[in-house]
Amino acid sequence: AVTLITDASSSRGGAVALAASSVVNGVLHDGTRGRGLLPTALTVEYDARVPASTRSELLTVVHVVHSMADALAGKSVRLFSDNMAALAASRGKASSASAHADDLGEALAALLLDNRIFLEALHTPGVENEAADLISRHDCAFTK
Repeated sequence: AVTLITDASSSRGGAVALAASSVVNGVLHDGTRGRGLLPTALTVEYDARVPASTRSELLTVVHVVHSMADALAGKSVRLFSDNMAALAASRGKASSASAHADDLGEALAALLLDNRIFLEALHTPGVENEAADLISRHDCAFTK
């Protein structure tokens, strides 16, 4: 199983991916030795500013799933987002009455079907979405 946590700003998207099989042995964040999950951080750069938050949130989800499609193929994925409309589209429902992001929902559905990815879309409050939010708003340097 894979967990994806996404967030978006108007200029870029960010995601954290955790795979249950990505366990490493070594020094953990608190300095102790042991086993831990190795997260993958992903940044989605937009060609231009994306004005609607629903569109930028869903654009991030589509880009992340597309870039990880080979690794996600045949797997169960738990997607966490703080945007309810993006989650609705990820569940195959219309994302909003204005339909300004439904084309992205269709693109996501095609990606999921083509790669046999089972997606469970879940809400996470924005205040608990700090890592993906940081990636979406700032140039981040990641160290080993």
